[in-house]
Amino acid sequence: MSFVNLKTAIKNKLDTLTGAGKPLSFNYDEHRTNFDGYPVATFEPSDMASDYETVAENLRVYSFMVYIYQEMEKTGAGESVNILASVVDQITNAFDNDYTLGGACMFAKATPSRWGVMPTDSGMTRYAEIKIECEVLYLLT
Repeated sequence: MSFVNLKTAIKNKLDTLTGAGKPLSFNYDEHRTNFDGYPVATFEPSDMASDYETVAENLRVYSFMVYIYQEMEKTGAGESVNILASVVDQITNAFDNDYTLGGACMFAKATPSRWGVMPTDSGMTRYAEIKIECEVLYLLT
């Protein structure tokens, strides 16, 4: 398993949550600040840890940061919080209910963390982070 394979699995999972009648309007597998609509998710690899598991294998944890954005100039500050909270819950639930990402890893966990406000091409935008950690057993050769 690799960052490339896991990135594809995460993109596929986010794709199931994207489109008409779904929580996300768009998702991108790179970070950006110009969007075609809201709410939107972006993600990229963030870090990796590796630890000795046995004499024949290592436990690797590949991490990705997902950012979810919701504009707040048109929807208003309060409604942007409600929209973002709902999307964060739905993304977290989707990863919790498919904790192997379709067999791409042994265990994936989605941990919501920091929220904030930032300027984007659309004006002031609220964002939330979700850290996706994917555990993989790497067989030593």
